[in-house]
Amino acid sequence: MKIIRIFMLALVCGLFASCMDKDWDSPLSDENAPVGNNSIQETHVVSIKELKTQFANVINNNSCQQIDEDIQIKGRVVGNDIESNIYQQLYIDDGTAGMCIAVSTSSINKELGVGQEILVDLKGLYIGAYRLQPQIGGLYNGGIGRMTYNTWKNHFKALGTPDASQVQPIELDFDNFMSLGSSEKSNWLDENCGRLVIIRNATIDQSGTKVFAPSDGSVYLTNNCANRNINGKSTFVLRTSIYSDFKNNPLPENKVNITGILTRFTNTVQILMRKASDVEEIN
Repeated sequence: MKIIRIFMLALVCGLFASCMDKDWDSPLSDENAPVGNNSIQETHVVSIKELKTQFANVINNNSCQQIDEDIQIKGRVVGNDIESNIYQQLYIDDGTAGMCIAVSTSSINKELGVGQEILVDLKGLYIGAYRLQPQIGGLYNGGIGRMTYNTWKNHFKALGTPDASQVQPIELDFDNFMSLGSSEKSNWLDENCGRLVIIRNATIDQSGTKVFAPSDGSVYLTNNCANRNINGKSTFVLRTSIYSDFKNNPLPENKVNITGILTRFTNTVQILMRKASDVEEIN
């Protein structure tokens, strides 16, 4: 009988350990549950390009409209606030286009790292533009602004785990872009603003204090950001916040490769670095 009791105890312990191992490994366990609203099911997904086309009049008029259809978008995070240069925004791309999503919260990167695929339920959210930069968010003073975090967490679902290897920047040929006519440039920006790009063999303006975003008055600031001309063009700038983690990093004097989120201020191109290593000096 004593031997039987020992055997039964060992069997129960083994089963318990087995269950614990399965719980630990499961991506759907309480500790590893996907963030956001896990009840969202993939139903009426449209591409980001299709979404921008559908609401082109709203975007082109810098207005704002609430989405009342049961539509969704799905894409990977290509930019977040990991080093505080991007503020209360994340950028996603589905291979057809990119989109800015504005949320009133800090440290988005702690939930949604670069490469994280997400599904966004758009019904009830707002779409609009400021100076032709499309954005999904909330209503603010009659225009497009940030949505609350509570609204956001009810409208998205994380799919799987982040895979940064799935995020690759689009090559932006500076000379070819600058050679385009004004309407061609605008059309190109319509298609590509909000995407991750790379510009190779570029120079960054060295005027004022030679750090990315000095707050000593040596560089003119707009909304607490320094715009430094890329290749000497005032309509093509590297935009850096004075609150970024790398604001006081020295500017590279040699040519660089610049990776960042392409945004627009009407027809001015703005590149937003995500982290200091997005500018790579060429030896």
